[in-house]
Amino acid sequence: MMYNSIAELRYSDLDNIGMMKQFRRFLQQDEGAVMVEMAVVMPFIFMLAYGIFEFGNVLYQHHLIATGVRDAARFLSRWPMPPCPCPPSIENPTTQDIIDEIKDVGGVVAKNIALKGLPVGGAYRVSWWNGVAPNDIDITIVPIANPIDPGTGERPYRGGDFIKIITVSTTVSYNGLGFLNLLDYGGGSITLLDFTLSHQERYNGR
Repeated sequence: MMYNSIAELRYSDLDNIGMMKQFRRFLQQDEGAVMVEMAVVMPFIFMLAYGIFEFGNVLYQHHLIATGVRDAARFLSRWPMPPCPCPPSIENPTTQDIIDEIKDVGGVVAKNIALKGLPVGGAYRVSWWNGVAPNDIDITIVPIANPIDPGTGERPYRGGDFIKIITVSTTVSYNGLGFLNLLDYGGGSITLLDFTLSHQERYNGR
């Protein structure tokens, strides 16, 4: 570019040249770069840590509930056979009468063991799993025929005419720590997790 005088160079383009030098120095500066990088990265680190904590809690709560269901089934499998007739109003109790008596008496204790780990009293294993609908605990005892094989004279299973299979099950909704709702931004398309757990044991109370 041609200049008619030094004054023109000094006053017309000198300022632009100075601004370019300042801009180059600005690009070379790295002060505060760490703060900018942290501001960009921290949300992702927070989400990652929050997600790890949430899903770790999912596994832990699932383990506690599964342990409770298993302990209840194991306890009820050793509940002593009630005396006959049971209840006294029934003169000739059937297998179902005995099953109902076991559920009505032993089932109360078994449910408390599932929820709190103790036959009576105690604190809940999981604060939001209290055995109240819809987080109830279901106990079923199913008699299975155990006939004698005419050919061998033996039964398929050791025991009497019927063996009883105890199943303790529950379905609960995981309340969560808010991570799933955070991912959904309140849209409602992400539902909370439902745990469905069960454990079976053969009744050996007699």
